[in-house]
Amino acid sequence: MLEILKVAVEPLVQETFAPFGQVISSFDEAKPEAVVGALTENAYTVRSDLHDPTTAALDLSTGRLRGHFACHNDAGQSFYPSRHCPTIFFIAPIQPMIEPAELRAFYSDGSSGICMKVLVWHTMPVCLRGEEVYLTSRGDQDYHAHSTDVHFDQDRGLALDPDMENFSGWKA
Repeated sequence: MLEILKVAVEPLVQETFAPFGQVISSFDEAKPEAVVGALTENAYTVRSDLHDPTTAALDLSTGRLRGHFACHNDAGQSFYPSRHCPTIFFIAPIQPMIEPAELRAFYSDGSSGICMKVLVWHTMPVCLRGEEVYLTSRGDQDYHAHSTDVHFDQDRGLALDPDMENFSGWKA
């Protein structure tokens, strides 16, 4: 059974997101820095389907809960919601390893995405309603050779959940 840690949600605005990168209003507005190699672009489908986290393994593309986080040393990464669905971006500062309490949850109404700096901790965006296709740009190097991962769900029995109930900008 997973323990659920609620993460306070804050609006995605450039002033508060600046330590992590840039808020973007289109996929092509900014590309991440590539330190090694070049960038590659992909699209990932994510669904807002809710499921019982105590009976199902966490999935990076379904639901609101996240347990897997990563940072990359070959390049930054961008995510843009192409269908403009409300989205949560989980982010943590640049550092060798993170603790759950260091994660922040940024809310986008679907009109903006993010372009992160190299080594910023993150996970797959959370689609809050319906189904979203996130356009992403990131380094083209071997993921395992250039990424550090943490699995709070597998290693600590912990899942992070954006606290939408206490975010005044959210209408369920």
